[in-house]
Amino acid sequence: MPTTATTTAPTTEPLLRAPPSDQLTFRRATVGEKLITWTRNFTSWAGPLSRIEDYLVRETINGTQDVTKDGRITYWVLTSRAIPPGHEDDDGEEVDPDEIFAAVETLERPALVKTKDGHVREDKAFGIASVFTHPRCRKQGIATILLKHLASWLDNQTDVPFTALYSDVGKEFYATRGGWNPYPSRQAVLKVLEPSESKSRPKVQWLEKLDLERLCALDVRGIKEMYEELARQGDQSVRVAFQPTFAQACWHFGTESHVGKIVTGKDPVVKGAAVDDDAFLYWTHDFRDNHLVVLRVRAPGSTDDESIQRLAALIAAAHEEAKKWNFNAIVVWNPTEAFVKAAKLVAGDVEGAVDVNDRENDSVPCLRWRGNQGEPNIQWDANEKFAWC
Repeated sequence: MPTTATTTAPTTEPLLRAPPSDQLTFRRATVGEKLITWTRNFTSWAGPLSRIEDYLVRETINGTQDVTKDGRITYWVLTSRAIPPGHEDDDGEEVDPDEIFAAVETLERPALVKTKDGHVREDKAFGIASVFTHPRCRKQGIATILLKHLASWLDNQTDVPFTALYSDVGKEFYATRGGWNPYPSRQAVLKVLEPSESKSRPKVQWLEKLDLERLCALDVRGIKEMYEELARQGDQSVRVAFQPTFAQACWHFGTESHVGKIVTGKDPVVKGAAVDDDAFLYWTHDFRDNHLVVLRVRAPGSTDDESIQRLAALIAAAHEEAKKWNFNAIVVWNPTEAFVKAAKLVAGDVEGAVDVNDRENDSVPCLRWRGNQGEPNIQWDANEKFAWC
């Protein structure tokens, strides 16, 4: 699934004037309309896939994983096209592409919320993805109209406390068009190298997909227990997190497998590494940028020598996996101080091997509280790549 964006390569086709906002309808896309939106954004979001047929398969895979099936993903359009009630699932209907002015997707995700009065709840939240406007009607406020309708629909979902999206158009675009406020977009980019050796590092276990099911369950439980402990201590902060479930990890692996087999002829088998149940990480292979992208790091945040060595062992394993695929970088979102220290330890004396920076226009995480009530000082925990959509 593509990163949230509203821009693409300039079109040479003539301008298309969109109808007034009162003549546009925001609704669920039909099968034919969904195909039009996928075909339209292929050029922008296909990555290393050169054939549209492969891209359409990728999008189909994204929509039929455990985390998205059974109605947990919804495809929306902003359109001037009317359809009879009950015909939303019609297949093969004739659709004029120029009646589809914008599109967006909502993905239901399990979340955890700690309220200021000490309640800890398992809730659902939505990830917002694939915001795309018709290339021929850009600069007409279409995205603003789309997001206004989307925000209104979200505010009527009384069991959904928050939503999130990942902006490729800066930190202010979605804040001013619906109240999705930017959050820290810090990342560590590690140059792939031969790790420095150390006898102090523990051994790691390589993780394949099924190895993660139990570890992800422990991870989710750990976040919930942290929230419960904070509540017992009287902490009054509002905290939220998407749950790093096994199903969510597998959603990333589905795309990885499909693209990997097409681009390299191979399906990545190794998904991560673990020292033990309290220290592990897992990743996905990015065949567009040739990066190993860490989805989630589960490890104590302590900076004592033993904790740093445990993280260093995991980071060294990531280097080994990245070298196997001839990748040039390892990317980690919102790394802890301990992680950065361990990464520098692994890099040894290699200058510039660990670059910590802020993403300004690439997958900037943005969060909106229901009703755009501006709930102050919401702490977004586990704000890592696994939650991206």
